[in-house]
Amino acid sequence: MSDRRDSRDLFLAAARGEWTDRVPVWFMRQAGRILPEFRALRERNSFEALCTDATKAAEVTLQPVRRFDVDAAILFSDILVPLFYMDVGLRFVEGEGPVLDAPVGTPEEAGRIEAVRDWEEHDYQREALRRIRESLPRKAVIGFAGAPFTLASYLIEGRSATGTDRVRAFAGEHPDAYRRLTDVLSETVIANLRFQAEAGPDALQLFDTWAGRLSREDYAHLALPAAARVISELRSLGIPLIYYCRNARDTADLATKTGADVLGVDQTLGLRAVRETVPDGRALQGNLDPRLLLPENRDVLVDDVRRVLEEGSGGAHIFNLGEGVPPGASVESAQRVVEEVRAFRR
Repeated sequence: MSDRRDSRDLFLAAARGEWTDRVPVWFMRQAGRILPEFRALRERNSFEALCTDATKAAEVTLQPVRRFDVDAAILFSDILVPLFYMDVGLRFVEGEGPVLDAPVGTPEEAGRIEAVRDWEEHDYQREALRRIRESLPRKAVIGFAGAPFTLASYLIEGRSATGTDRVRAFAGEHPDAYRRLTDVLSETVIANLRFQAEAGPDALQLFDTWAGRLSREDYAHLALPAAARVISELRSLGIPLIYYCRNARDTADLATKTGADVLGVDQTLGLRAVRETVPDGRALQGNLDPRLLLPENRDVLVDDVRRVLEEGSGGAHIFNLGEGVPPGASVESAQRVVEEVRAFRR
């Protein structure tokens, strides 16, 4: 018999580790760079303005749901929002991404970073989520934040980078200062996600996008403890918690130790292989290569969507991309993905 649950119930069932006949589907960073209606808004607003205006953030969040009828909507925001309030000179530079004018380089500088615990002064995320929740009663709504290690990496590296040399060096030379910094960031993330949860989202996702650049030993020491603390302290909220670590080829089994209900998997890993390392009942989310959404890859798109669905059939599965939508992705290809997932039955 076909599963007749609505999108919200279907997503929640899968996120709690239950088998679903149809696989729920949504896209990470759904609106960015792909929808013309998003680009029209972006031309008139800075990235920060879209993030920090509840009305605009809600509108951008709703756009891909209207366009693709996906099963879940994730808040339009940024993992670096907590850094807005840490006096580090965070700027978003066109074509370059986030840049910190005052990155952390010494224990004294790390010691000046204070936790952001009172989010009432910055309530746009909660208000945006309330608007989204009201607009999408039958869809799942997801709040999110960056994980402490990833935030620490930005604070120390000062910008997006291809490595983690500075953060690893800082942690090695100043272990007490690094531990204090990740404690401060953990407290900030916990407070922020608890604040978002007041608006009634169905799940929360923790993005550890830099942690996959670490060796197993470094991941276990520098990233895992703080992520596990965040997950543990949010457990009382009673909603599914998702943990996503990009490029986790060597650390996926360790990532399960965060205790998250759902493990986000990027395209560098096979879902079958990851399933073997995941405790029974743990859901997987992912993991179509987002480059397949580029127009030149449309001939192989459907086969790869079906491959991901087959690989995910060993347990609870939420279909997603392995990471964010790339520049130049085709709206038509994204729509085709949703259609293929909707048609698939396990």
